[in-house]
Amino acid sequence: MTIMQVNKIKSFIIIIIIFSAEFVIPQHKITIDANVQYQTLEGFGGSDAWNCEYVGKYWSDSEKEAIAKLLFSKATDSLGNPEGIGLSRWRFNIGAGSEEQKPLGNFDKPERRVECFLNSDGSYNWNKQIGQQWFLRKANEYGVESLIAFSNSPPVFFTRNGLAHGSDGSYSNLAADKYGDFANFLTTTLKHFATEGINFEWISPVNEPQYDWTSGQEGCTWLNSEIFKIIGELNSSIITNGLDTKILTPEAGSWEYLNTQKDNVNKSNQIEAFFNPTSGFYLGNYKNVPNAVCGHTYWTFSNNTSLVTVRNKVNHKAQLNGLDLYQTE
Repeated sequence: MTIMQVNKIKSFIIIIIIFSAEFVIPQHKITIDANVQYQTLEGFGGSDAWNCEYVGKYWSDSEKEAIAKLLFSKATDSLGNPEGIGLSRWRFNIGAGSEEQKPLGNFDKPERRVECFLNSDGSYNWNKQIGQQWFLRKANEYGVESLIAFSNSPPVFFTRNGLAHGSDGSYSNLAADKYGDFANFLTTTLKHFATEGINFEWISPVNEPQYDWTSGQEGCTWLNSEIFKIIGELNSSIITNGLDTKILTPEAGSWEYLNTQKDNVNKSNQIEAFFNPTSGFYLGNYKNVPNAVCGHTYWTFSNNTSLVTVRNKVNHKAQLNGLDLYQTE
């Protein structure tokens, strides 16, 4: 018997099982009560990190326009079919300059290098990250409700090792005397795009601060004390520049870092660290830090029990502290 014959027999058996199941599976009546609400989804989003740079820079206009429609359009065709998925949030990665440093640094994929708007002499080149900017402008044109700027690493001109990733995971790669410079770099970027009619609702200065980020991509580890310091500088810079962008933090690498002491105690239990008024790192007094905390869901769905338990615990902790809870990855 040939492999093809075996596959045909398998397919035939599967078809028989499927159709037979129709006669043995009991029928259940499902009632949906729209008045019973369990949670509020404020947005449904995507990110340009990292391949949007190459698509936006090198692909044809027709191809890019088709992709943008699929991502951002809320319109329907003549038959009522949606033209796109209608994203309501779009994340724009503010690069740190690893692309200009090639081949320096330890990067496993070329697309994980990103240009930086800031030049070594302190001037800015807004023609950098042109592919990402193409998609950012399309998101804005389509009326995406919330634009979020985020940074994986401070610019290479401000880091301890002069690279867009760390050398040591025990402390931030941002040089101790560059916190104000980094904050001003971020707000200068926000202000530039605001002059073009592109207003970012959120700015996220740190990403997955629990991890060492010594290779692979642009990245920077942060202690809770260091996050507190950069948020303070950024809050002041936003106010000074007349912006109303809100600060999104801490983009925890996993839900469990928000509500438990896990791995490094100085990088975890972040709801208590940042939103308990008795904490030395309390962020609640900063004007541009809303009552919201965010994290990523990696490593928390090995089984259904873990998936539910972890989320219930972090949600309970957030509610106890009067916080909205955002899943940002």
